[in-house]
Amino acid sequence: MSKPCHHILYPKALHNAQTPSKELRNNRWLIVPLEHEPHNELHRQIGIVPVMSWLMEGRVARDFYPHPGDYAKSVENLAKVVFEVTQQRNVSHLERELGLLVVESLELQLEYIEPSSALITET
Repeated sequence: MSKPCHHILYPKALHNAQTPSKELRNNRWLIVPLEHEPHNELHRQIGIVPVMSWLMEGRVARDFYPHPGDYAKSVENLAKVVFEVTQQRNVSHLERELGLLVVESLELQLEYIEPSSALITET
């Protein structure tokens, strides 16, 4: 039986509404194997990962590279790219603040993800 999985970018309906976000959501290294109880606790503690504007999502999707074999590093890479995009000159104040919320929601997930990273069997 396969291990239950957690998509780093959720909820599904919001992140599947835009192509760049959907591509990120379905990246193999952003779908973490996670047991039911830690998965449920993660969702209780972190209700949502906000969706950024289409332009920002496109920039993030273009610049993000996963770290194959390591879910936690892949999430860290995603958070770093989102942060870098928020720092670009032509990003509005509201987009910047929304992006920083995305970074925070990704970083908060790391405590739930890191223990599962040791369970990786394929690269």
